Amino acid sequence: MLKKFIICGLILGLILGLGGCSAVTCMSISYVDGSFGVDSVIVLDKENLAQENVAYDDMVAYLNDCANDYWRILGGYFATENAQFKAKVNSSTDDYQISISFENVESYKEFTKQPKDASSSSSPNVEKHFLISKNILLDTSQGGGALLDTLIRLMERNYVTIENITLEKSINQVYLESFCNRFGMSEAKAKQFLSQINFKLVYAFEADERIRSNANSFATLVAPVGLGKDEKAIYTAHVYNCQFGAKLPDIILYRNCLTRENVIEWYVLAIGVSAAFGLILWLALYLQAKHKNKYNPKRENNGNFSTNNVNFDNSLGSKAENGNINEDAK
Repeated sequence: MLKKFIICGLILGLILGLGGCSAVTCMSISYVDGSFGVDSVIVLDKENLAQENVAYDDMVAYLNDCANDYWRILGGYFATENAQFKAKVNSSTDDYQISISFENVESYKEFTKQPKDASSSSSPNVEKHFLISKNILLDTSQGGGALLDTLIRLMERNYVTIENITLEKSINQVYLESFCNRFGMSEAKAKQFLSQINFKLVYAFEADERIRSNANSFATLVAPVGLGKDEKAIYTAHVYNCQFGAKLPDIILYRNCLTRENVIEWYVLAIGVSAAFGLILWLALYLQAKHKNKYNPKRENNGNFSTNNVNFDNSLGSKAENGNINEDAK
């Protein structure tokens, strides 16, 4: 199902990876049991924070404020009561993690306010090629339709206050100004932090799904078969390298497939290769037989070899038969 494969990393990580953050990873994972998980992990570098005179606890408090505020804003576009939202520090790593999860496809449909009877998959978008075609599951260069595209556009929309007042500033700009005001940092300095962060988008699917992509790299991921489950499964992670402030790369997810035209092309190719191989084999055998006959002497009808009219001098033999051998012959 198309919707199962297009959930992506929470874009809030794009805004919250400011001072003291060394890496931001937004990962979407489609679990084996049909549930979804969307996580943004913000790696907080305590040494870097200390160098900038930013307390770790103050940074966590700021991230909490932004995360909860952004979830409030999402409530104006989505039915957020149908998803599970968490924003907290990972006690084992001290990193900040934001997650949105859906128990099943129905929960995701209700979250995006789709009709309950809506088809879970649209007609396939097939990109035809010679011999093998592509069944496109997601192509962000073609516009919306994915949660990722929607969240990105939301970050550029005007900010709505708690009092439901729409500002002329974007959500992105409001969070950036809030950070600068809280920690006494200029926007130029904050943007410099952004350019240094190692930011990645990761799409993870069950390995057996055989989904391909134009990702920068791939990795094998071991994760639970579903939300809150202990059993593990193997997933393929498609990793995209991104840069803050720059346009996100075009993300293409697809499966290889065969169309009727591809089947015809395979048959024609097989027939052509077979014909060419047969012709080459016949030519090789013909040349081999011709070469062999060239050096074999011909036989007469009586079974004797033909001497081709070569005359031998039998005078010596005749004289020997008669017992008359002259002295010169000796």
